[in-house]
Amino acid sequence: MLAVGASLGALPASAVGAYWCFALDAVSFCVSAALVQRVRKPRGEAGAGRRRGAACGKICA
Repeated sequence: MLAVGASLGALPASAVGAYWCFALDAVSFCVSAALVQRVRKPRGEAGAGRRRGAACGKICA
């Protein structure tokens, strides 16, 4: 299975070059990061009013 993945990765690298494959990978990473950033937590979810670190305050106090 590893050989199949390596050969499939070699096809675009041999067609357009390693530089363009790395550039495409960087662009896809940026697009993915932008889409993840747009994910929002729904309002009214249970426990939304709790402040961060409240559990640590109880444990550490």
